[in-house]
Formats: sequence, C-alpha cells, structure tokens
Amino acid sequence: MKTRHSLVTAAIAGLMSLPVYAQLFEVSTSREFQSALSAAASNSQNDTIVLSAGIYAPTTPGQPFVYNSTQGDDLRIEAETPGEVLLDGQSRAEILYLNHDSTNVPPGFSIKGIRFQNGRVTGTGHGGALTVLNAGLLLDGTAFAGNTTDRPNSGSAVLMNAGDGQGELRIINSQFVNNVVDVGSPSSNGSAIFLFGGSFAVTDSEFVGNRSDSCGVIYTDSTLDSSVTGSDFRSNRAARGAAICSSSGLLTISGSEFRNNEATGEGGAILGFDGRVLLENSTLANNRADSAGALMSSAVELRRSVVLGNTASRLSIVSADRDLHAENSLFELNQVPDSIDSGTVRCERACRIVNSVFERNTGAPSIKMVSGNADNLVVANSLLLAGNASALAFADANVRATVLNNYISPALLPLPESQIDQQGNILDQAYAGLDPGYHPLEGSILVDAGTSEAQLVALAETDVLGNPRIAGADVDIGWVEYGSSPTAPVVSGLALETLDASNLDSLSFSFNVELAEGRSLVSTELWTDEEPDYVLVSPQGGSLGGVVFMNGGAHQIRVRVTDSQGERSEAGYSFTLNSLGTETVVLRVEDQIRAACAEDLTDCGVDVDAFVAQAIEEARSACKSDPSSCQIETGSFDPGTISAMARGDWNLYGTGRDITDLATVFADARVVWFHNGGTWEAFSTQPDVISVLNAKGIPRISKIPAGRGFWVRK
Repeated sequence: MKTRHSLVTAAIAGLMSLPVYAQLFEVSTSREFQSALSAAASNSQNDTIVLSAGIYAPTTPGQPFVYNSTQGDDLRIEAETPGEVLLDGQSRAEILYLNHDSTNVPPGFSIKGIRFQNGRVTGTGHGGALTVLNAGLLLDGTAFAGNTTDRPNSGSAVLMNAGDGQGELRIINSQFVNNVVDVGSPSSNGSAIFLFGGSFAVTDSEFVGNRSDSCGVIYTDSTLDSSVTGSDFRSNRAARGAAICSSSGLLTISGSEFRNNEATGEGGAILGFDGRVLLENSTLANNRADSAGALMSSAVELRRSVVLGNTASRLSIVSADRDLHAENSLFELNQVPDSIDSGTVRCERACRIVNSVFERNTGAPSIKMVSGNADNLVVANSLLLAGNASALAFADANVRATVLNNYISPALLPLPESQIDQQGNILDQAYAGLDPGYHPLEGSILVDAGTSEAQLVALAETDVLGNPRIAGADVDIGWVEYGSSPTAPVVSGLALETLDASNLDSLSFSFNVELAEGRSLVSTELWTDEEPDYVLVSPQGGSLGGVVFMNGGAHQIRVRVTDSQGERSEAGYSFTLNSLGTETVVLRVEDQIRAACAEDLTDCGVDVDAFVAQAIEEARSACKSDPSSCQIETGSFDPGTISAMARGDWNLYGTGRDITDLATVFADARVVWFHNGGTWEAFSTQPDVISVLNAKGIPRISKIPAGRGFWVRK
C-alpha cells in the first residue's frame, strides 16, 4: 500500500490561512484496503483511497470492510480505472460499512467507479452492500448488482442514515440491478436503497429488476425535498410503490421513465405518503398494481408527461388523496375496471386537469371525482376522445365540477349535467381535426377554442413541445398548440421479411425508428386490414414477428410508435400473400386446434368436465362390449405401447394386473390420469408437470388396480 500526503491552504474569513492535510492511499489487495480504511478513520485528515483494478472481498469472514471514525473528515473511495474494481461480498457478508460516530458536522463520503455485488445481510448488519451512517454520500459511476438482505428496513444495496437529517444521498450515472430485500414482512423496504433522514438526488441512473417484499426500489423516511432526473426504472417488483416509496416533502421527477414495474398492492411505479410528487417531462408506461397502477400520493402534479398502457385491478391509474393537477399530459391505453369510485385519474378532493389528452382508456371513466366542489374540481381545454370508456363521473351525488372549453366526443355523451357547471365545450363534433400525435391540423375546431381567462384555469407557459402555450388568439384545446414544431419519431423501412409467404404463415416485419435526442420508444402498435383496431405489440430488435393473416391476396399493415414525450408517428406497408387452397387451410386450422387442445383443453373452448365425463362413459361402454377395444388384457400393461404413441396424443388404456411401479411403466408419458372413487388423480415424471399438479393440489396416483382404465398423454 502506498500513501501520500499533500498540504492544502484554506482561507478562513479572508484573515488567515490554516493548513489542511489530505492523505492518498493507493491499494491493490483486500488487506491493504481495510488497512487504508482503518488509517483514514483516525488520521484527522480528508482522505482518498484509490483501488487498482481487481476483486476485493472482506478480509474477516462474515464481516464487511469497516471505516469507523469520530473525527468528521471527508472520505473518497475511487477506482483507479472506473468499472475495473469489484467489491464482492461473496453472498456471505455486507461489503462496506462507513460510520461517522460523532456529533460533529457530518462529513461527506464519496464512492466513484466501483461495482458492488453479492453483498448479503441475514438478520444482522445493515445494508446488503453498503451502510453509511451520520454522513452525506455521493455515488458516481457505481453499480450494485445481486445484493440481498433479509433484515427489515435495510436496503439490499445501500442503507443510509443521515443522522441529524441534513445529509444528502447523491447518485450520478449509476446502476442498481437485481437487488433483493427478502424479509417477508411489511418492513422489508428499499430493494436497492433505504434512506432514513436526509434527502436524495438521483441523476442519469438506472434501476432494473430489483425486488422487495414491501415498498420501493428507493424507500425514504424523510420530510425533506428530493429529486430524480434523467433516470430509468424498469421491471422492478414490490408489494407497494414498485419503483419509489417516498415521504419527501416534494419529490420532483423530471426527464425520467418508469416502465413495466409491478406492485401487488398500490402504486405500480410510485407511492408517495404525506408529501407531493411532481412529474414533469416523464413517462409512466406499462406499470401494474392492484390499485393506482402507475402513481399514488397525497398530492400529485403532472406536467408534460405521458401515462400510457398501465393497468390496475381497481380504483385508478393515477390517484391523489389531497389534490391532483395535470397539464399538457397524455393518458392513453390505461385499464382499470369500472366501479362506483374508480377512474383512470382519481381525485379524492381537489382536481385541476388542463390541456391534457385522454384516449383509449378502458373500463372506468377517464376522470373520477370523489369529493369536492366546482371551485376545486376543474377540467379545462382537454381532449376526451371516443376511445375512452366514458368521460367523467362522480362517486357522490353531492360532488360538483367545473368543465370548461373541452372537446368531448359525442360517443362519450351524455355527461352528468346535474353535477357540472359547463361552458364552451365542443360536444357535437365527431371529427376533431387531429394527427396521430393529437396535434391539431390546419382548420381544426380545436384551434383558439380553449379558455385562458377563467379564474379557475392556470395555464402553463408552454405546450408539451416547449412552444408558447398561446400561439394565436387564444389557447388551443389539447396538449399541443397549432403551429408548434413537432419532434415526432420517424418510422422508415417497414418491410415483410418472410419470403414466399402465404396466409396462415407466421410473418415477420422489419422497420426502423429514429427518435429525437434524449427520447426513448415507449410503445409500438400494429394495425392490419383484418383487425379493426391498433393493438400493442413488442418488437424485438426492430423486428416484429408472429403476425398471421387468415386470407391470402393483397394486404396492408400500419405500425404506430410513441416516444417518451408522447409524440407518435405511423408508417404503412402493402404486400401480397400467396393464397392457400381451402383444403390446406382446413388442415392447418385443424392442426392448430389439435395442438392447442393437446396443451390445454380450455384453450380451444372445450368444457373439460363434460369432456371427461363423456370420455369415461364412452370408455365404459367400449370396455363392456369388447375389452380388447380399450386394451384391457389379462396380463400386465405393456409400456412399449406408450413409446409408440405420437408426441401430444391422448389415449385410453387398461390393465389386467395392478400397476404399482408407475415411474417405470410411465417413464415415456408426459402425464397419466386415473379416475379413482370420484376423484381424478394424476402421475408424471416430468418436473414441470409435477410442479403444476402440486400447485393445483391434484392427488398423485399410487396404484392403478387391475381391470381399470386410465388416460395417457405422450
């Protein structure tokens, strides 16, 4: 281990200078790293530890690397070559413990360019990979992967206790992947980060595949303001608030994406408690929860954001307990079942929705107002289009709202007029004059048709594209002002990849998408001339497969893409398929039906109970009239009969002697079914089948008596 000292002069109050010493440690082994931490904790200096490339594991079995200081000095830990240093807990211990054990002013700790993996805390300790106590922390260019904890309120990657509450956790250009909190209790919070006190600021970072039994990839227990900027939360899982659970006074999220996160309770992506969540220039897409499929908080504000393709089993997609404000935002393709108090957007008390777009939201009304009056429940300058289940509704007959200068499709009428004060709405025009991105076209009835004078409407300065909100005589209805410069994605090169294709073939199409700088692709939809509507699809690497046409001849498809700012474009393609003869079509369809039925009878609409009952009765009749017809013999059943079956076939067999060695006799069978005293029993040697049978509680066959029939699937 190499150490260096440097002398720095610090000016205090402009009157005098005092020397401040800093020490640099250069280490290349685990023991040297621990020695450097111990020396830095007691040398009364601001220290820097530089690790050369390599793998470092804690030197004491079951214990982390430890820095325990009472002196309040800053500490920097850096990789000599970023990305080439790995701190490995080897799934046996927490990795790094940094503690400022003093009432002095909290120091600042920073870690740069280092990867933490396989940290583990089981019942004792702190964070699964890193614990920081009574200090601020900067993580810059770090990565945390595969760390775990089963300790409540610990954070599988990072636990930080800011002490007096003034410390800040700053995360820049870092990754948190596949970290797990597995406690099995309501307090198993923070699948990546648990922050107690202080605030956090996350910038240009990524959180993917983390899992918690309780709340959040990031969980914070603090009333201070925090922020997330330019970051990505994907495919995280939790019981509540799958991406973020926050008690922050104000949580500001900008330029960020939350996609494919899932909560078994409320808040598919974000769950706020007593504070306010502000989402601007951000995307909530394809998240899922029991309630509040995307976002729930005491107060919610959405500016220039996209809420698309989220799902909830009940109540809402976005919900606010106190007040909700949405401006220049898009709500599309969200799903929540209808009920007395459910809606795509659910407002508990106060609600202001201005210059926003609602389209193709299914089940519940687009906007549900639970309580409040016409002064604090306002919908203005917004588009409620024909694809929605309905426009707006109320959970109580005493609730009233103000509805001003909106375009509401005639398909969504009638409105609950006895509970709304309305003025300036366009209700009788089926054609609004919009392009696919909900931008008004030349001559659209939406241009200058909004209101900017009403006391209840507070307009944003710009539209969703950042152009002036009022470009003409008055504000337009919708999220884009007519004449704004679009930055929509460009779809090109749409083509059929499958050569010499026919109807009923599985077709693949390729295409390219060019996106504006800083944007990502949120959704891809496909329309074919054999289907009435666009459907969401998941292309892989610019290729879209599994598209089947029932008929040959000339066809058309269209691909529509939406980016993270809600702008979209379409491209079309025409092509011709070979036409299969009627006999070939029938044979292919029969083959598909047989395949589906062989895998699962319910997939092809077969009533399983009726099918089984009929099969039993037919088998009994056949066996009574001619035992050989169902292969009941006086001797043992021949396992070779199964070997001769075609894969996927079902056959009824019988036996003249007891079958007790089932594993040997049915080694070549996928599953065997036997009706025993009014109960269906099953047997299999295949692990995946055994797992399904056990999960469904189906009894296992122990013996097939002589003279009995049984079903076998190869």
